[in-house]
Amino acid sequence: MIFSNKKWEEERESLEFLKTSNAFSWITVKAPLRNAWDLFIVPLIGEAMAETLTEIYLQDEKTENDLKLLHLAQRANILLAFWYDYAELNVLMGDSGFKRQESEGAKTPYKYQEKQLREGWKNKGFNALDDLLCFLEANISEYSDYSKSENYTQNRKAIIQNTEQVNGIYFINRSRLTYLRLKPHFKIVEDTILAPRLGELFIQLKEELAKETPDEKFKTLRDVLQPVIVFYAVQRLLLETGTLSDKGLFFASLRNDDSDEQQQEVADERATHQAKQAEADAISYWKIAEKHIQKKFGIEPATGGIHHRDNTNRKAFWT
Repeated sequence: MIFSNKKWEEERESLEFLKTSNAFSWITVKAPLRNAWDLFIVPLIGEAMAETLTEIYLQDEKTENDLKLLHLAQRANILLAFWYDYAELNVLMGDSGFKRQESEGAKTPYKYQEKQLREGWKNKGFNALDDLLCFLEANISEYSDYSKSENYTQNRKAIIQNTEQVNGIYFINRSRLTYLRLKPHFKIVEDTILAPRLGELFIQLKEELAKETPDEKFKTLRDVLQPVIVFYAVQRLLLETGTLSDKGLFFASLRNDDSDEQQQEVADERATHQAKQAEADAISYWKIAEKHIQKKFGIEPATGGIHHRDNTNRKAFWT
């Protein structure tokens, strides 16, 4: 693990990431930190890299990159620990049962404060995981143990690889949670739209991307196809759930008063309009991809057999 009793108690290492009091003891946070480490970080970076990261933490002398890596990992670890085990951190558990912590000088936060805290830790924690993975990928020669992880092996041959690539095409506020909601749709778009249209070229693309050093023309092809996948995935998610995030689609109102900024939920018509716009953008980018493929590979992609997904008012059906 990348936290310890000594540094938590004596060096207050938590203060770099959260405003915690001196009374927040190691015995209270040890289990939540271990849970977040085992559940969220180790599965992503792999056992080998997790061991290397633990060794770096225990070393007295660290390189500049080691310090950056450790900071990103600790940030993700502590934020996700506080989010995931928030309820347990707020109760006392003993032989006499479960009790709520409260004193004369301090009381538990209001419900809206609890909600804001947890949402903040959750979003910042998952985004920190993205930053950690991007750093490891950018410095893979120095941290080669990461290349042994299942996540790295699968991600290397993916056309859409991380949150930043999605955010550069369709604004999702760098949210890893939104990226994870879109990720299943990336595969569906690849399998049902790109694979039939590209045929053998799609297989060649996947095989080439799995290599340590893919051919430049296939890397360029991946870049050209990314907007097609993203916009089709956005369209699918909007049509199925009406939202990109787990909160729903919202826009800030123009009304100002003494309360916090008001937000109004987006109507179904607005979500449908955004879905149609995403599909139109996907089609436009596919036309660009077609021209690129014809020019660079001498292949004319197939376009037949693909259903135009327009089920306005849900009047259409297939038999």
